[in-house]
Amino acid sequence: MASNSRSVQPRAPELDGQLLNKALKGAGTFVKEHKKISTGYIVGILLLLFGTGFKVSSELAESYTNTLDDIDVDAQKEAHSRLWESKRQYDATKGWFGACDAQCSRHKRSYDAAQARWDALKADENAITKQAKSQVGILSEYGVQETRDMFWGTFAGGKDFAKRQSLWDLFFTGLRWGKDEEIFSVVLRWLMQMLFNFTLGLVGALCVFIFKLWGLIQAYSPDPMTALLYFTLASASATACVATYLFVLYGAAAGSVAVVAKAIVDHNHRLQQDPNHRRRQNLQNSGGASGGDPRMDPRYRAYQEQQQRQQQQQQQQQQQQHRD
Repeated sequence: MASNSRSVQPRAPELDGQLLNKALKGAGTFVKEHKKISTGYIVGILLLLFGTGFKVSSELAESYTNTLDDIDVDAQKEAHSRLWESKRQYDATKGWFGACDAQCSRHKRSYDAAQARWDALKADENAITKQAKSQVGILSEYGVQETRDMFWGTFAGGKDFAKRQSLWDLFFTGLRWGKDEEIFSVVLRWLMQMLFNFTLGLVGALCVFIFKLWGLIQAYSPDPMTALLYFTLASASATACVATYLFVLYGAAAGSVAVVAKAIVDHNHRLQQDPNHRRRQNLQNSGGASGGDPRMDPRYRAYQEQQQRQQQQQQQQQQQQHRD
């Protein structure tokens, strides 16, 4: 029996090596059969790591800053304060179902004027910002950094969504835990749900980023070819980042499940090779014939007597050794 256990153990590293070789061969086959996708992925990863945009000269950077200084921040603060106050007064005097008396109408006119003033200031800010951004261009370090900030913001939002959903799933998984269900199956079910949440959250964040990307590009007023090229490269870089994150996440989950499953299989295999475990299991299974109590079975009493005799013999041998 010991020789069989020794012959089984060396197969585990060999099996792991075969799985790794199959995974590498599968990846190589995919790269050969889908060269365009593989090239786009590599380009996206390189841009994500090293793409920082063209360096802006000091004169252009100063002109960019001076243009943004033309935004009247104090006027915006005052207009926003008036807008908030006029809206509060209008909401306080407004009646049910849109009913409005003379006092309410006066506050409504004040609120409309404050809203128009605020909209005009925001329009001026957008025009000044667009003029400043058009000076440096979308391919500059300013444009690339703004794109990075927008992507990482949406990416963090997708991860936060997945974390919240996974916590709720973990809570409800404990409530749905059946009496006959093992902990491994419960953890595996929650792990699959977590992977689904992260996939949904990050793919959704990617879609939101791509939807907002074109508006960000248009704020820098590029020519059509530059805008299309930048949109394609930025989308490819974002897609490569999300795909890499999900690939690592799925790989880590699959590796964890494989390690736990292998440990369970090895443990069951060792128990099956243990003669004492098989004997105890047979005695427990035969307890039903003795009214459910295995101690009433004659084989169990014989087993207990044998264990007691062995212990007595060991004690006698130890005492004999002490006398000698």
